[in-house]
Amino acid sequence: MTIEKQRRIGVWFSLALGILVLSFWPGRIAGARIAIYWYQYQERELGTLDASQRPHLESALSELETAEQLRVFSEVGGKDQEKWLATIAALNRLKQTSTTQEAQGVIDMDLGIAYLTAATAEGQNNNKEGAAKYMESARSVFQSLGWQGYSDDALTAAAERELERRNPHP
Repeated sequence: MTIEKQRRIGVWFSLALGILVLSFWPGRIAGARIAIYWYQYQERELGTLDASQRPHLESALSELETAEQLRVFSEVGGKDQEKWLATIAALNRLKQTSTTQEAQGVIDMDLGIAYLTAATAEGQNNNKEGAAKYMESARSVFQSLGWQGYSDDALTAAAERELERRNPHP
């Protein structure tokens, strides 16, 4: 290969690399502008709510955010029994104080999973009585959500799938 051909390849490679690098900057600017536009659009949509609807929406969002924070808190603890018991107590308090129907299903699902995880932890600690108590509590919560006729193994498998879906491990 001659030196002239090598220079042409080097020039074209440099040009392609320059275009690639420079394309990130406009993409970042465009992405930021699109995000700002979308946020402002959502704010305008929220602004079209009646004065009576806004407190309900804010209450539902607050309850869902609290449920999400409790979910993160419980998942950080892994299978730590004390964390799950604290999560169960907090979810029960949230359920009792919840004023929106929209958050009830999410809270109940998280509460059922917390009961199942506590039952699993109790079973691993050879506390069959405690495991049975938490399993029964989980079954009653899931029945309130419309689940019928699930065995303990099926409920545990469903909870493990849900936890795996929430925390995928590579």
